[in-house]
Amino acid sequence: MLNTIEHKIIRALASYIETATLYPGDKLPGERELASICGVSRPSLRKALDVLADNNIITIRHGSGTYLNQDAPFLLREYISRHFGITIPQKSYYDFMETRELIEINAIRLTALRATPEFIRELEQITTRMSLSSGDYSKYHLEDSNFHLTLIKGTQNKILIETYSTIREALFTYMIEVGKVIPDENYIPGISLAEHLQILECIKKRDPDRAQKLMKKHMQTAWDIANRYLREMGLDSDETFNGH
Repeated sequence: MLNTIEHKIIRALASYIETATLYPGDKLPGERELASICGVSRPSLRKALDVLADNNIITIRHGSGTYLNQDAPFLLREYISRHFGITIPQKSYYDFMETRELIEINAIRLTALRATPEFIRELEQITTRMSLSSGDYSKYHLEDSNFHLTLIKGTQNKILIETYSTIREALFTYMIEVGKVIPDENYIPGISLAEHLQILECIKKRDPDRAQKLMKKHMQTAWDIANRYLREMGLDSDETFNGH
């Protein structure tokens, strides 16, 4: 069992890897700097790094440094979700989806108005990875959840970003669970990716009205999938979602 400090460190490392845009094969900062980033002591950091190494997320090369293994960002997020991520009771999915809808449909307007060239490049990189991972449901949905979190970051509203970040892990967990129950090979390379790319184009054009309209459409697609999922799980029809 991991203790609270190790939980904190692993979450902090996941956040750092995403913020710093690190990829498999990249070297992490030195132990002293990582400890400072995570706000912990070096002995506590070492214990957390050992856990990640045991789970094949990183490789520790003595005398050289610590490196991200193949699929490390995905494996790290999956590890967090599996061991201490937020979980959503099936009958709370309505509340979860409604919260997403309320935040994302309104936040997209700010993102379209405030997007910087660097931010747009980051979204382009994410959609490229989505396209390349369209044959792997789990990896695809890691990038999918990254896309939505990045959209919120584009608002440059710190409180909004912190609020959405609290449900991001739940979003990833939910996507993985849905994929186990209703895998749809046509959905990933077709509807989903196309909708994300359309939203990205609106942001490039700084068109908040069109971006909001497309986000509403995307959320309706998400509601439809959620309804399918709950039906497959055997929940009564009156428990299913109705998008707005």
